[in-house]
Amino acid sequence: MSSVNMKEVLFGRFEDVPMYYFGAYHPKRGGNNPNFDEFSQFILDFKDGKPEVVQLFSSSLDSLLRRSSISLQPFAIATIPSSTKSKSHQGFKPLIEELSKKYTIVNGANNLLRRTASIQPAHKGGDRGMSNHMGTLSTSSFANNLANPVVLLDDVTTTGNSLRAGILKLQRANVKIVAAIALGKTVI
Repeated sequence: MSSVNMKEVLFGRFEDVPMYYFGAYHPKRGGNNPNFDEFSQFILDFKDGKPEVVQLFSSSLDSLLRRSSISLQPFAIATIPSSTKSKSHQGFKPLIEELSKKYTIVNGANNLLRRTASIQPAHKGGDRGMSNHMGTLSTSSFANNLANPVVLLDDVTTTGNSLRAGILKLQRANVKIVAAIALGKTVI
C-alpha cells in the first residue's frame, strides 16, 4: 500500500510516561502546503476511518506493543477525544477492534476519557495550552481505579499538551499509563 516506513519516535517523557509518534504530519493548510505527503494523507484518512490506513496504524502499534511487557497482560486503551464534545475520530474504534484480535483489551469501545465541552481545534487557531485540555477532559467511571495498565492514544499532537493532559487526568483517577502514543506529530 505504501512506501512510508513507520517506526515510533520517542519525543519525550511526562510523569515518567514515554511519549511516541510514528511520523511527521504536515497539515494541508488549504491545499497550499508543498510538504504535505503520503504520511500526512494517512492521518486524514485515519480520521475518516479508512480501513487500509487503520490496518497500517494497527500494524505499527502492534510492533511497538509487542516489544513491551504490556503485551503480556490485559490492558486498556484510552484515546484523546476530538475537540468537539461527543465526537470521535472514525479510525479509533476499528483500530481498537484490530488490536483486540491480538491483545486482551479490557475496555473495548469504552473510552476512559471524554470531552465535557467543545474547544476550538488547534489547527483552526485554538489554544494549544495544556490548561485548555485539562478544563474540558474528564475520566469515565470505567477509568476510576482501573487495575489494568493503559496505553493512551491520540491521532495528532503538536506540542504534546493533549497527551500530557490525558496522562494527568488518568493518573488522578489512579490509572497507570505505560505509554502515550500519537500517530503523527505536526511539523510547524
